[in-house]
Amino acid sequence: CTYGNNEYLAQTGGTAGLIPPVHTEGSRSDGQIVWKYLNSSSGWGQIIEYIDPTHVKLKVWSGSLPVGLKETNGTYLFQWDIGKETHPVCVEFYKDRLFLGINDASGPIIAASNTGDYENFDDLEYGEQLSTSALSFTPQLGLNKLLWFKAVNDILFVGTSGAVLAVQPLNPSDVLGPNNVTYKPVAFIPCAPLPPIVFETLLLFIEASQAKIFSVQYSYDLQAFTPAEVSANNDWFLQGKIISWALLYTPDKNILAVTGAGEVLDLRLLSADIISLVKHKTDKRFK
Repeated sequence: CTYGNNEYLAQTGGTAGLIPPVHTEGSRSDGQIVWKYLNSSSGWGQIIEYIDPTHVKLKVWSGSLPVGLKETNGTYLFQWDIGKETHPVCVEFYKDRLFLGINDASGPIIAASNTGDYENFDDLEYGEQLSTSALSFTPQLGLNKLLWFKAVNDILFVGTSGAVLAVQPLNPSDVLGPNNVTYKPVAFIPCAPLPPIVFETLLLFIEASQAKIFSVQYSYDLQAFTPAEVSANNDWFLQGKIISWALLYTPDKNILAVTGAGEVLDLRLLSADIISLVKHKTDKRFK
């Protein structure tokens, strides 16, 4: 039984009563039948096996999968012809919307949910496009691929295989919407697929070679974004490819990075400059 967005399983037989089920946990009676709550048209699960680019095995943690997922072989999130032959490669919350990055056969697609309704990717509401409606656009990136998203203050940075983009409202005083969104390249530097790090006011990202670290920061003097290589003059330090990195908050704000050669790099930054470097060589076994 489905009522509203909730799905229920009858625990007893008979004719349904006059009180529809609305509970979201346990079992309740409608006066005639006991209904067990299953889900609210969504569910939680853990991917336990990769099969191919469009199929995985899922262990369901929320008790059951929605009926709609079983009947349509997919979720309604992509039923408006976006990403139907692929899957999102990056995701981020920005301006109260869920943003998805999709590398489709026709090119990269940036899609955003309805405002505050993260499961709703319908671009029309009752046949009308509103400022809160879902939106999507294809950045003119040629053959470049989307790699990551990172929301920093009022900017959604987009890392691609050819450049870094900044997505924001066209008119900052109005809400982000289908008719109020723009993007522009802020650094023509190809990115690695590793997620970026936000350090104070800096967006730090790894260049495609995975051997250089760059930053992007807005300069109020120049009224523009300014990219810079943080790792400049430190080639001796970054000799191996960075395969993972993270920001360490305690005792100080340091960046720890691991290279494919098994080195652990410790970088301490001040503004956009590296002020100390420590390299730990290992036998590729550490925790």
